[in-house]
Amino acid sequence: MSVDFDKVIGDDVGGAERERLRKAHDALLVAGPPPELPAGLAEPRTIQRQPRRLLLLAAAVAIAAAFFGGWLAGGAGGADPDFSLAMHGTGAARAASATLDVYPIDEAGNWPMHMTLSGLPEGRYELVLTRAGRPAVSCGFFLVHGKTEATLNAPYKLRTYDGWAVVRPGSPQILLSSGEI
Repeated sequence: MSVDFDKVIGDDVGGAERERLRKAHDALLVAGPPPELPAGLAEPRTIQRQPRRLLLLAAAVAIAAAFFGGWLAGGAGGADPDFSLAMHGTGAARAASATLDVYPIDEAGNWPMHMTLSGLPEGRYELVLTRAGRPAVSCGFFLVHGKTEATLNAPYKLRTYDGWAVVRPGSPQILLSSGEI
């Protein structure tokens, strides 16, 4: 059975896309129809379930995933931070504190970071780099619910900024500050 390419595609497609589709069409015509399905595959097989083995396999996968997740959250396999700094609460959040671990820059130019915070009210926050003591650029957003851990990154030249801060998105009010870099 031959199918007329121009009738199927119509006049809507032109140029390089039309040529690409024509090559695919011609290749399908040369390949011909697929072979018939073997009789052994026509009827579905009944698979005996082995719940205990599946349960053990699921448990092993869960343990491996938890280990791998901890490995990543802990700074990509136990790599030591390039530097760590303490952040203290300001007038608006005196009871808040945080620790920021900044890991070595990656091949793409990002500084991976892991931050542990406590003392902030529940809500959405942003880690920023500051210039002249004011929020300048974002390192990412995170949600706080009690003691919180967040994985962020800074795709910037850190030496061009003078500190780190935590703010509410869109607000210039600094809630946590590191002081200088």
